[in-house]
Amino acid sequence: MTFLDKIEPALLSEDPFVQQFAIHLLENTYLATPHTLLVALEAIDYGLKVNFQSSILPHINYMPVDEKGLLEILKRVDENNLKSKLHYANLLKNASTDLLLQYKNEIKSLVLPTFIENLKEIKKLETEELFMELGELLNSLEEDGFNSVDYEMCKRIGRELISRDEVPDWEIENGIRSNLAEDEYMPYDGIFNIFMAGERRLESVIPDLMKILKKDEDDLTLNEVTKTLIKIGTEKVVKEVEKVALYKDTYFYSIDVLAKIKTEQAEEALLRLFDQTKDITAKTLIADALCQQLSVNAIPKIEKLLEDGFDASMLDLEESLYANLVLNKINYPYLEQMKASLEEKERHYQEIQKQLANPIRKTKTEKIGRNDPCPCGSGKKYKKCCMK
Repeated sequence: MTFLDKIEPALLSEDPFVQQFAIHLLENTYLATPHTLLVALEAIDYGLKVNFQSSILPHINYMPVDEKGLLEILKRVDENNLKSKLHYANLLKNASTDLLLQYKNEIKSLVLPTFIENLKEIKKLETEELFMELGELLNSLEEDGFNSVDYEMCKRIGRELISRDEVPDWEIENGIRSNLAEDEYMPYDGIFNIFMAGERRLESVIPDLMKILKKDEDDLTLNEVTKTLIKIGTEKVVKEVEKVALYKDTYFYSIDVLAKIKTEQAEEALLRLFDQTKDITAKTLIADALCQQLSVNAIPKIEKLLEDGFDASMLDLEESLYANLVLNKINYPYLEQMKASLEEKERHYQEIQKQLANPIRKTKTEKIGRNDPCPCGSGKKYKKCCMK
């Protein structure tokens, strides 16, 4: 049984903590397949039938889309539900250019007209023209600042060039190394080549990516480095990432790499790192990463961390441990108690959200004095704030 075989059924769980954890666990692992998307869509349908309020639709935007998945998405689009429509439209970015053009008429209500025209242009342009278009987009990003639409189009052009076998490995390597200046942020050309290295699974750039992980780079660069290392996903990646995994400035990204590579080597590296570090935030992130690995060996360590205190500002480690126990079918004596605790936290969270949405709730039993602190939390007196 593969890791994915173990997780896909959890997407259909009626336990919201298990279902949400499974969605989070698969994100950026590149393990999800078009079939995984179908399972997730089935989970949404099932939840509606049994009045189980599944909220996974906003969180499955990383799943790949093939023809069957695209047709399923189109069946579910509700023109009167703008929020769900936007989520379904967002999934289309994971479909191939050829597939989107094949169904250009069916998807036109979900995308901008310029998007379809750009896709047509990608397929129509000769290779040299396509490189020129890519260069113009990268220059625009450098001059005008980040634009997610243009950056995603760069990636789509990159995949097209790879499919034409027009991007040699040495060109990608040079594109990273020539931009690897010690005292400057990585330009968009370098970031794009990091992405391309991931598409090609180039082990040769691992030393270069390690140099970037040691630097105080911007989030876009570090996110792209993380994704590329996960895509490569070899034992060499695990060994090299473990060496830099506790660098204070970037351990969030390094630990995430080890969380997403689902191998025994990655789990063992995380167990070693857990014992090495005294940093409570790093320890919390590693504990969560071990839960994402569904590590049984880590359970006693995580229990002890929960007792001693973890960094609750980062994540709810109790929820991660609970899901790990359930997915491993461990007969844990306090499992129901843990679930009750999580449900109470969720009720408290929902109540806070209601208060934030409607900060002043006047009742017969509770009156707010003019000179009392304003209930919206501004720190001002009521008469100087929401009463006005």
